[in-house]
Amino acid sequence: MPVCFPGPGGGHKGFPRYFDVSQLAEILANPQFIGEPVNEAYDNLIEVKDGVIKVKNRERFSELFKKFCFSFDYDFIDSVIEQAGYPDGRRSILFLEGIVEDLTGELKRMHPGSSDYKKTNEAIETYKKAIEAGGESSYLKQALKQRRDDIINMFNGLGFQF
Repeated sequence: MPVCFPGPGGGHKGFPRYFDVSQLAEILANPQFIGEPVNEAYDNLIEVKDGVIKVKNRERFSELFKKFCFSFDYDFIDSVIEQAGYPDGRRSILFLEGIVEDLTGELKRMHPGSSDYKKTNEAIETYKKAIEAGGESSYLKQALKQRRDDIINMFNGLGFQF
């Protein structure tokens, strides 16, 4: 189970360590119907327009935000990654180094301006960060904790506290 995600048309998509408004907008956007929300329930709750987050139902969002903050704590993240069986250590690093080598070879056959090139390059960078962290498990724990903190800080900045 590598630390990157397969794309819908094949290829790879990196898993960024940090979470920002542009990633929230990407989650809320419908990839099939540009300009349309991915989900009506999300759209009734929150939207991102021109890089600005608009919470449409502050009371409901506040409830969900508090649940997220308390349920998705560091211990929970560690537990989920461990239960998922992501490896760590030398065996994981060797596996990841092999993926980096394979993707680097694929990258050489891609057009540098293409979407596939960009996504593959991002995936390579993600795998290298996982190698630096000591393996998949360590990287995912660090990345998910950072993303959790980024989400909390993002919404704290909009007046939501837990």
